[in-house]
Amino acid sequence: MTPKKELEAVHRQDIKTLLGSWGLLADFETGKMKCRFCGDIILEHSFGAILPENRQIFFICSKLDCLAKLPVKK
Repeated sequence: MTPKKELEAVHRQDIKTLLGSWGLLADFETGKMKCRFCGDIILEHSFGAILPENRQIFFICSKLDCLAKLPVKK
């Protein structure tokens, strides 16, 4: 049996609300938000994940190569 992994999720339709609550919506809408791993600009259709790390928030695009680099909680 495969061990279960914890996953925290935000529905795609709620991303703008979440980013707005963090004061980051303007950066997202003006193309200033970049993927932590590849550096591509994250657009609404390419938003993959949010990575909290060392008291900072990083964003990951939806490319499989970038998503595969996310750390796995054990």
